Amino acid sequence: GGRMRPVFNVTISNVPGPEDTLYYEGARLEAMYPVSLIAHGGALNITCLSYAGSLNFGFTGCRDTLPSMQKLAVYTGEALDELESLILPPKKKRARTRK
Repeated sequence: GGRMRPVFNVTISNVPGPEDTLYYEGARLEAMYPVSLIAHGGALNITCLSYAGSLNFGFTGCRDTLPSMQKLAVYTGEALDELESLILPPKKKRARTRK
């Protein structure tokens, strides 16, 4: 029998997380990172998870198909930094006061 080619090989998803900061026994939860699965025949899953005003990405991939997944994660971070610098106003430097 013949094999069918997968209909898709990349899954991208976003999961809205809690808007408020969470605590457990007084300890602040600093970040939440998504972990996901690859669909049969898939090569990559990218999931975004929001939490308390931040957005974190999770990359899950097939090592045989995508051996440089770490580079994809690094380049995504660099692209988001560049986008943020173009959209958000520059951070103001604090003026030094003389004593």
